[in-house]
Amino acid sequence: MKHRIAKQVAIALSTIFLGNLFYQQIAEAAEPAKKTNSMHVDHEWIVCQNHKDLGRTKIYFSKNAIKIFNESWGYYILSKAPDWSVVTYRDDDKIEWKTTRNQFYKTYPVDVKGMPTNHIGLQKSKAADATGAKSSAYQMGSQTFWFIEHLNTAPEVDATISGYYGIRPQKGVLTKYALVFDQPKTQENSWFGGFQRNGYVEYLTTQSFKELPYNPKDFAAPVGYKTAADPYTITTSKAQKANGDSALMELGLGEKLGH
Repeated sequence: MKHRIAKQVAIALSTIFLGNLFYQQIAEAAEPAKKTNSMHVDHEWIVCQNHKDLGRTKIYFSKNAIKIFNESWGYYILSKAPDWSVVTYRDDDKIEWKTTRNQFYKTYPVDVKGMPTNHIGLQKSKAADATGAKSSAYQMGSQTFWFIEHLNTAPEVDATISGYYGIRPQKGVLTKYALVFDQPKTQENSWFGGFQRNGYVEYLTTQSFKELPYNPKDFAAPVGYKTAADPYTITTSKAQKANGDSALMELGLGEKLGH
C-alpha cells in the first residue's frame, strides 16, 4: 500500500515537473520573439526649437522621413524615402510646391559658407542641450554647433534640417547654434539699433525633444493642394500678406507684397 501511494506521488510530482518544464520552454521560446518584435518597433522624434530669425519650429523625424513645421509662419517642409523629393506646403491656403532635393538646397541659401560638410576638421567635444539630449559640439572660430549623432537617421534627414537653418549638410540633428559677435565700434542709436547683436548669442535653441512610436500620419503628403506660383509664396499666407500690405500702406510706402 505504501509503495503504491509513493508511486502515485512520484507520478504526480513528475507530471507537475514536466508540465512546468513544458510551459517554461514555451515561455522561453516566445521571449526572443517578443524581444525581436519590440526591437523592430519604429520610432519617431519630435523636436521643438526656436531660431532668432526663423522663429518657432517643430520638427518631426524618423530614420527615413522628416517634416518641418515653421509655427511662426505656418508652412511645412516634407521629405521622405525612397525618392527624398521635397514638398513645401500650407494647410491654410491649400497650396504646395514640389521640388528635387538639389533645388531645395538652392532655395535655402547656405549662410555659413565656411562650415565644412560633416564637421570635417572641426574641434569636437561632448555636450548636452537644454533638454538633456546627448550631443556633440563642434566649434568653428566664434561659432559652435550642437548635433545629436547617435540616432542613425538617414543623411537626407540630417541634411534637410541643416539646409533649413542655412548651413551645409551635416551629420546629425542640429539642436543648437551659438556664436560670438564682435562689439560694434559705434553704437547705433536709431531704431535700427534694436536689431544689433553683440557678444554671445544663441541663435538656435531646443526647448523639447521626445521619442514616440512612429505615426505614418505625421509624414503624410498633402492631397489635392494647388501648385503655388513659386516656393516663396509658401512662406507667407494670404492673410499674412494682406496684413503686410496694410502696414505698408499705413507707412505711406504704397507697395504691396502680392499674393
